[in-house]
Amino acid sequence: MLIALERGIEGNKWFSLIDKVASERTLGIAWEKARSNAGSCDVDGISVAFFEDVLLCSQVGLAGSSHFGDGAVLAGKVGVADHRKIGANSVLMAKSGVTRDIPAGEIYYGMPARPVRETLCQYSLIAQLDEMKDRIVDLERGLDGDNHRAVRS
Repeated sequence: MLIALERGIEGNKWFSLIDKVASERTLGIAWEKARSNAGSCDVDGISVAFFEDVLLCSQVGLAGSSHFGDGAVLAGKVGVADHRKIGANSVLMAKSGVTRDIPAGEIYYGMPARPVRETLCQYSLIAQLDEMKDRIVDLERGLDGDNHRAVRS
């Protein structure tokens, strides 16, 4: 996909990511402004550490004093709280909310951002809650039918 973004696709719909987002001139001006403000894009002086080889997709929100390791990827609509460190080669999946430091080489997802396997397991369990509740109700009815009292906490 990154090659397609760089080289463009057939049909002349768009030619490169830079053409889709902004002109090189506009990006150059923004970069110079941030560099002259010690990393801050605005007059508030809040800065984000300079980084190389980091991919920030659309609508990423970065709070001040954030640090990013080389090769980090922040997918669309990721939000990073201030004073967070994002490790090298880590990936933050779309719409993740970063409230703590992210270790290098890890994939995180969700709000708050957690290791992707942990988050997906939690989502899977949440999807099963209605079925689990129905099974518990059925079990309790079975116990009541046998003159046993269901224990509730």
